[in-house]
Amino acid sequence: MAFHIAANAPNGSLEAVTRYFSDPSSRAFLQGIELSDLGASDAYPIHVATLEDLLSGNLPGVPDHWRHLLVQGDTAAAEADLADDEVRVVAVYRGPRAAGTVRALDQAALLERDYEMRMLEAPSIHLVAVWLHADGDDSLIPVEPDDTGLPLYQPIALPDALLRLREIASAVQQDAIDNPGPSGT
Repeated sequence: MAFHIAANAPNGSLEAVTRYFSDPSSRAFLQGIELSDLGASDAYPIHVATLEDLLSGNLPGVPDHWRHLLVQGDTAAAEADLADDEVRVVAVYRGPRAAGTVRALDQAALLERDYEMRMLEAPSIHLVAVWLHADGDDSLIPVEPDDTGLPLYQPIALPDALLRLREIASAVQQDAIDNPGPSGT
């Protein structure tokens, strides 16, 4: 199995990550990590699905932004998100998602197909998943901190996953109707 990253990844993104962490004020985000040993993956696309996307079953075809996985040795240390309008780091994350991404990719490596690697996030239902994209054969591999009830770190055919995601999205939408917040929405 081979992964590839979409050909339209932003040019100069690795340089943007290097520039960002060269600034002493940015280093606090990676406290305890030796910067000289820090490496970064190629940038991969992050697709953010709205509640409406999930209800319709139409996932976004265009990435919302791009991300680099930051590694130290064999360990996933953090993630760096790039702005969608220019090549600059706008967020750095540490926590289970970075290691979860690696664990999901290890599972994906067991599959017998070439895929484009994407991430799918749906904040409204707390979904974070590696999205393996191939013509007619997409799969999701949920990673922590996913809260959908889909099995973590297991490939799930996209049509099967969408059934569950639509069900959750419908429940969230109904809850918002039944229990409007202070603003009325």
